[in-house]
Amino acid sequence: MKSQELLVAMKLASLGIHEARRASKDIAPKAFAIRLPDEQDGDWQPWSIDHGIPPIHAEVSATNWTHRDLAKSLNISLSACNRAIHGGLARGLLRRSPRNHQILPNAAALEEFLIHGAKYVFPTEYKAEARGLPTCFAAPVLSDHLSSAGSQIYVWPDPFGNTQGTVLVPLNEAVVTSVKGDPILYGLLALFDSIRSGQARERNLAIEQLKKELSWL
Repeated sequence: MKSQELLVAMKLASLGIHEARRASKDIAPKAFAIRLPDEQDGDWQPWSIDHGIPPIHAEVSATNWTHRDLAKSLNISLSACNRAIHGGLARGLLRRSPRNHQILPNAAALEEFLIHGAKYVFPTEYKAEARGLPTCFAAPVLSDHLSSAGSQIYVWPDPFGNTQGTVLVPLNEAVVTSVKGDPILYGLLALFDSIRSGQARERNLAIEQLKKELSWL
C-alpha cells in the first residue's frame, strides 16, 4: 500500500467533514476535536507566511472536485493522484456513491484502518530535533483541552515552521504542503500520528477524537 492512497482518502474525508460541519452551525465549536480557523482564538498556521510559498487553498469540495483539483490540493502529480484513488477503491478506503458513482471516503473502513492497521503499515520514524510544523497533540488546530495530552513535541520538518521539536517523519512527503490549506486534514493527520506514536492514554484519546470527526461522514 502506498502512503498516497491513505493521504488521498484522508483528504476526501476532510472535505466531507468540512462541509458537514459548516452545515451544522448550531453545534458549539468546543464539541469538535479539530477547530476551523474561525473557531480559534489564535493563529492556526504554525509557519512563516512570508516565505514566498503561498498556502494551498484549493477550490474543491466533497461534492464537486476533479482528479486534477485533488492532485493540486495535495501537491502531488495527477498520475499519482489517479493511482491513489484506484488503490483506495481497490482496498475499500474509498467507495462509489450508489446514486451518482461519485468517489467518497468509506468512513467505517477508514476509521478501522487508521485505528488498528495503519500504524503497522506506516510505522513511526523519528529523527533529530528540527524546525517544523507541530503534530500529534501539539498541533494548533486541535482543541485546547487536547494540547496537554502529550508532553513530547513532535514536528513535521519544514524550514518555515515556527516550532522546534523531535522530527516525526510524516505519512507522506506531501503532508507539509497539503495541510497548509486544510486545517481539517491537518487535524486528522495529527490525530493519526498520536495513534501511531503515543502512549496508551494519548492513543486512546486520539482514537476517541478521530471517531468523533469521522462520524460526520
